[in-house]
Amino acid sequence: MNRVLMRRASLCLALLSPLLVASCSTSTQGLPAVPVAQQCADCVFFQVKTWFFTPDSAAGMQDVLRSLQSISPSSLNEGDRLRIIPRSHDRAVPGIFSEHGRVDLITETSSVTTPGHPIPFVTGSSAGVFTAVLNPLPFSGKFPLNFVSFELSANLPEGGSAIPVNKVFNSGRIKFHNGESLLLIQQVKDKYVVWLVRADFPI
Repeated sequence: MNRVLMRRASLCLALLSPLLVASCSTSTQGLPAVPVAQQCADCVFFQVKTWFFTPDSAAGMQDVLRSLQSISPSSLNEGDRLRIIPRSHDRAVPGIFSEHGRVDLITETSSVTTPGHPIPFVTGSSAGVFTAVLNPLPFSGKFPLNFVSFELSANLPEGGSAIPVNKVFNSGRIKFHNGESLLLIQQVKDKYVVWLVRADFPI
């Protein structure tokens, strides 16, 4: 009888083991599967999301900018189209745009690099070519901790042409707090390219 019980217990344990492993390997949506600090001592995790935004009225973009003030009160440029989004509000960004027009996801990707090593994100399709180059700057007296230089560009075709002819480009340096996102809005004729770049730094 004892042998039978032991055999049944062994079978149950074998069936339960994969479930236990799976439950330990889950990750929070929107965050790296492995914490940045565990990947390497100075790793920086970037998540890049890009959308097309088509306003439903002539005042659609102005309505969006007014709504964005509720989650990001200050703008980083005169056109109000460059902002830092707190980590607690980054998921609200697509909803704010969708309230005032159509939002189409272009790409969502992520990767890890270290200070002084720029990392490119490139997406190409019939919609155009979208490029982000992100470089966490090494700590120095000139560039304090968590400074990132960025280059964000979009080359969009016109009409039936397969060759991108409408190019928009922005570059600069931004200081992030851990988990914040850079929001950039680029206008291409009657549409807008919306970038949301999140940065997670080692703690």
